[in-house]
Amino acid sequence: MTENGTSILCTPPPRPQTSSDSWDDPFLLDHLIYSGAMPVVCSSGVIAAAVCVLVFTRPQMRSSLNIYLAGLSFFDLLLLAMSLLIYPPMSICLRKQQGLVCQFFWKTALVTYPVSLAAQTASVWTCVAITVDRFLAVQYPLKRRLWCTPTKALLVLSIIAIVSFFYKMPSVFEVDLDECGRLVPTDLRQNALYIVIYNTYGYLLLLIVIPWTIMIILNVIVVRAVHQAYKLRQNMTMSQRRVDDREGRCTVMALVMLSTFIVFNLLAGLNNVIEAFTVYHQYYRFRIPIGNLLVCVNSASNILIYSIFGRKFRHMCISLLFPCLLHRGYHWLQPTAALHSEVNDICRKVLSLKLSSPKIINTHQTS
Repeated sequence: MTENGTSILCTPPPRPQTSSDSWDDPFLLDHLIYSGAMPVVCSSGVIAAAVCVLVFTRPQMRSSLNIYLAGLSFFDLLLLAMSLLIYPPMSICLRKQQGLVCQFFWKTALVTYPVSLAAQTASVWTCVAITVDRFLAVQYPLKRRLWCTPTKALLVLSIIAIVSFFYKMPSVFEVDLDECGRLVPTDLRQNALYIVIYNTYGYLLLLIVIPWTIMIILNVIVVRAVHQAYKLRQNMTMSQRRVDDREGRCTVMALVMLSTFIVFNLLAGLNNVIEAFTVYHQYYRFRIPIGNLLVCVNSASNILIYSIFGRKFRHMCISLLFPCLLHRGYHWLQPTAALHSEVNDICRKVLSLKLSSPKIINTHQTS
């Protein structure tokens, strides 16, 4: 019923044309990915990201890199949660065109759609901040404590979050509900100039070209610096070597994480280029759900990288989730471990003290 009292007949829109054979359905892969794989990946990823946020915000883990990783985990948590609320209901709604699932998707998409875009933007630029943090730590180690502080990292993270959410604010006005309660694009979404400038070039420049260029260039410099550092570490003292090992592990972990980010997000970036600048955007449509799935897999799998390269991270995870295991003496769960050469040095010092102690006693007795 409209405002002037006339009634509106809300009939479901025509379903997409599909073949009688389900294996020939062009949307079958979309449905399998969005309704089958996506819920599993996103559900497990939400739990993993929540654990990462809890671990990296512990007082024992306070550092500039861990602050950035906590922020990245939070943005991944938002992205995965929004994807869980968007893609499975959307896939079901596209096949049924009506029902409770469609009503849920149409109403929640007004919020989940812009939040997911803002979380994706913040996630990309947090990776850039991690790259800059590791670049400063490797290239300027003497000024690392001055430049790479947790307070400054928290400030940078706050700026990234605020700017990302304000930058994606126009997406709130891209979709709306019609008289029948269905999700429809607004006039802003159908504006050709808005699509070209904001959605196309804005996405390509601010989410692909500029951040990826910064990450690739700085990561190449960091890799070369780390390679040179491993050659020079033989001339260091044991205390310096231990600090260098710790910084090296953090840097390698960041490099692996950023490399997997670029690899898993590459297809999604190519999809946007194909959709915007080529005439082949109607071909090979299966690349779109696969690209979206890979983005979610990347956000959900970061905890594996943290666990492989971060012994302290493993220790904190076990202490939060399975504290009983810490009392069983598992060596791989310990937060720190002495190097073999350090143990030898300690043994030699203790042995030299024991050998010199009788001489010291005899000297005092004769005096």
